[in-house]
Amino acid sequence: MRRDWPTSAPRQGHSMLQKIAGLIGQAWRGKAGRAGPDIALSPPTDPLRDKVMRSRDTILTVPFSSKQFRVEGSETDISVFGPIAESGGIWEPHIMKLMASLVRPGDTCFDIGANIGVHSIVFSELVGDSGQVYSFEPSSVSSTFLQRNVKNNELANVKCFQIGFGRTSSRPQFTHFVNIGGCSFVNPEGDVSEVIRTAWNAELETITETVQIESFDTWCAGQKIKRIDVLKLDAEGSEIAVIEGGLQFIRLFKPAMIVELNVNTISIYYKESPVTFFELLASIYNYIYVIDEGEDIQLSRVTSFAELESRLAVPNHWWVDLLCLAQPYNSGNHVL
Repeated sequence: MRRDWPTSAPRQGHSMLQKIAGLIGQAWRGKAGRAGPDIALSPPTDPLRDKVMRSRDTILTVPFSSKQFRVEGSETDISVFGPIAESGGIWEPHIMKLMASLVRPGDTCFDIGANIGVHSIVFSELVGDSGQVYSFEPSSVSSTFLQRNVKNNELANVKCFQIGFGRTSSRPQFTHFVNIGGCSFVNPEGDVSEVIRTAWNAELETITETVQIESFDTWCAGQKIKRIDVLKLDAEGSEIAVIEGGLQFIRLFKPAMIVELNVNTISIYYKESPVTFFELLASIYNYIYVIDEGEDIQLSRVTSFAELESRLAVPNHWWVDLLCLAQPYNSGNHVL
């Protein structure tokens, strides 16, 4: 759920990542012929950090309210902050409308892979003073902007944690893309530079740091989490590891889950199977829907990975956003 933006069409969402992929591919071919408790980690020492930490502000609008929010992000970013700034505050309104149909005042929501906090801001507005939002972002760069945005918008119901989730507790390396920070990822085993070249067909500027990864089950048990109503998960290919490390609590609460299935990051970064990922989701949830882009909420139920293949075959469109529910989605259960 993180993309580039076409300046001629200030929309948001998946069409933007298609543009990123196209631009990067062209460039390569041309060359070649807390608000809450924080975990203190050493920041990256790469000199590119100063470049990526240069920031600017913009507004964020939401389709279910006239309220506007102040959002700060890296001036180098073209994946999340850039599209918001260029579009006058718009970011994935179809996802925001869906969130508004799922979340109730007083709910507890989790934003895993929060980046600079756009979805956390939306969750905060929807759950209200009686609700709680937990936001998780392992990157020290993105986490810094996340915490600033929570503070600047006075989101007292949001707790930020500079951690990520996986199968077990670990301290892996993390690659942050200078220009597409929303696409940054926990390093897999092997030659990460080669993984990036394979995935993006380009040489991209990056900074590397050590991050903290925990098991979701272990973290929830330690925090004595009593409910999870809605969970957004976008971990750039680590989604299988996140869910497998959180099966106890995810199965216990069966939160409505908005999750990205990205065949490239799953298979190229981590050598795992997108089919296995879908089957894992289907073993937990009875109802899985593709979230289609549009002015209104558009959902298409799918029961097998094969039903996704035609969507994933579109050039430069190797992902889908999914909504996973224990019960069917309808306007009676989730009032728009």
